[in-house]
Order: sequence, then C-alpha cells, then structure tokens
Amino acid sequence: MKKASALLGLLLACGAALAQDAAPAAETAAAPSASAFGQSFYGELGLATLRGSNSNLLTGKFKPTMLRGVVGSPINPWLNGELMLGIGMQGKSAPLAVPFGTTTAATGLEVKTMLGLYLTPTLNFANGGKVYGRVGWNNITFSDVPQPPVAGLMQSTGVFSKHDSLAWGLGGAIPVGQNFTVNADYMQYYKRKNEKLDGFSIGLGYKF
Repeated sequence: MKKASALLGLLLACGAALAQDAAPAAETAAAPSASAFGQSFYGELGLATLRGSNSNLLTGKFKPTMLRGVVGSPINPWLNGELMLGIGMQGKSAPLAVPFGTTTAATGLEVKTMLGLYLTPTLNFANGGKVYGRVGWNNITFSDVPQPPVAGLMQSTGVFSKHDSLAWGLGGAIPVGQNFTVNADYMQYYKRKNEKLDGFSIGLGYKF
C-alpha cells in the first residue's frame, strides 16, 4: 500500500504539473486542434505480471510482479509520448545456478525499479476507447540474488548483464466513465542474449 500510494502521488503530481504547463499554451494556440492536444494529458496506474528468463537460473524462469504508472500526452493526432515508472513487488522465487555446483535456495528475484520512455502510435475511437503500440527504451534495476555462504563465492550476484534495453508493446483501453478507462497491454521490457523480461498489465487510466 505504501508503494501504491507513493506511485499514485507521484503520477498525480506529474499530471498536475503537465496540465499547468499546458494551460497557457492552449489558451494562446491559434488552432482549436492544437488547444485540444495541449490539454490531453493522461495517466495510468496498474499491476504488471511479468515473466523473466535467464540462463543463470536453474529453472531458467522467474515471475516478478510490478506496480506500474504511466503519464503521457499527444504529440499529434496519431502519436503520444509517454513516461513509465515501475516499482517491483515480491515475485516467485527461482533457484540460482552458481559456478561451483548449484543451490536450491530460493532467490526471491525481482525487479526493483523500472523507468521507460516511449513513443506510442495510437488509434482513438469516438467513444473514448483506443488501441496503441509502444516502442522505446527501458532502464531497469534488478535485485541482486542472495547466495548461501559457500567458500570462494560472493554473497550476491548480478543476474542480468545489462540494465537497459529496447522495449515494445501493444495495448488497448475501454472507457468506463467520464475521463476514466480500463487499460490492458502486453510489453516486452527487456531483451538480451539468453535474457528476457515481458508480461501483461491491467490498470485504470484517467484523462486530465
């Protein structure tokens, strides 16, 4: 709950700041369409169920979860710009493969934080719904994996080789009331050789 409250507060603050910055531009815009775009900031808050794979894990897979927030604004009628912030939650444990044998100790591997910048081609419908794609770049902080005390081994190991990656996804939104939508999407957040993190998200959106 503390994580959710903190993330929601941050997203609302970002949305309010963006709306305040956009208001003067909207008032002075010569064309009505430019004014409409200047005011169309939106935010989303949702839960992402992720699937990770990594050759350093005995099972090869782990399943973290993440609280995710998005703020965005139209660049033109067909393209939005978005900022995403994710805060990791406890995921499903996976045993780790170590250089001198293996350990069956649970790792509790998870995503700590994730920051993404995206361009989002969007098809808007008259009823307020939309379908969209996302493409951009993610920076991810993964948890280090604790290991049992074994002679000659470090007590933690960075499982993933990099912390940033090209990201892409597809999603849609259905209106559920004035200014509110229910959103769902699939995202591939991270992809390197023998390493991958993707998953599905569902959440609630609000148009400022």
